[in-house]
Amino acid sequence: MDSKALTTDVELLDQLFPFYLILNNGLQIVSVGRSICKIYPQANQSLFLEAFKIRRPQKEISRISDFNELRNELVIIETNHLKKSLLLRGTFHYRQRDDIYLFAGSPWLSSADEMVAHQLTLHDFAIQDPMVDFLHVLKNQEIATDEAKELLAKVNEQKNEIRRSEAKYRAIVETAAEMIYKVNEHGKITFINEPAERITGYSINELLQMRHLKLVESDYRQMVIDFYQAQMDNSTATSYLEFPIITKAGRKIWLGQSAQLIINEHKKCELTFVSIDISLRRKVEEKLFREEEKYRNIIANMNLGLMEVDNDDKA
Repeated sequence: MDSKALTTDVELLDQLFPFYLILNNGLQIVSVGRSICKIYPQANQSLFLEAFKIRRPQKEISRISDFNELRNELVIIETNHLKKSLLLRGTFHYRQRDDIYLFAGSPWLSSADEMVAHQLTLHDFAIQDPMVDFLHVLKNQEIATDEAKELLAKVNEQKNEIRRSEAKYRAIVETAAEMIYKVNEHGKITFINEPAERITGYSINELLQMRHLKLVESDYRQMVIDFYQAQMDNSTATSYLEFPIITKAGRKIWLGQSAQLIINEHKKCELTFVSIDISLRRKVEEKLFREEEKYRNIIANMNLGLMEVDNDDKA
């Protein structure tokens, strides 16, 4: 495995899935998330079946190929050597290029006491799910209004953190070279690299026969047309745009796309695009937005309840 790529992957995984596990083809755990390292450091470099057992689904696992049966299924694993065992719920994903399996999951907790027992804090969880079943904790701990507001403030702070990291994230997007292609002034693709096949589902030959706007979801197509037409009309050197495309299989994915305008000696325009799949980030932001709205409703309802109690007392 490319060590530089692995370092980048691990940094991203630690942000998105701090309880992740990476297994090699010998069933050895070769990398763990920062939160697993905190509470279960002995799991790193151990054999998976020595450190964990699979609780659900109930399947016999003895070799790496057995994990193929677990792909695209919800899996629950349990630690073997912690004083108080911990359940992790997630999914296994195979990375063929490096012949490794990734378990992306999070603790399956039923109470705040369980979180405290494992010496976990909100900061040990991914930004997109920091409250650890907030409603359940709120119910069992009977959090007062001011404490709920403090938690809401933390959600807002984490949302601002996402915004502050946007510039850094875009820099990663622009240098990732996930999918690179060139389009002439007529919108026809003149060059495209191999990763485009994996992202779009179309072959290189199929992509070279189409206009790039065909991939854009119909509701966004005119917006994309207007955006890049304006870039060419104004001779804007570079731009960045996010929009969804529809793959050959009919799946919707979001692209973060950087474009560089090149005008040759014949005054002909050409756009070079660098695109990366940002579907996961979009889901994270959408989930965070929904969670924030939910917490605001909780606060509003709690305040309303306090006002009603106060009015009853005055009566």
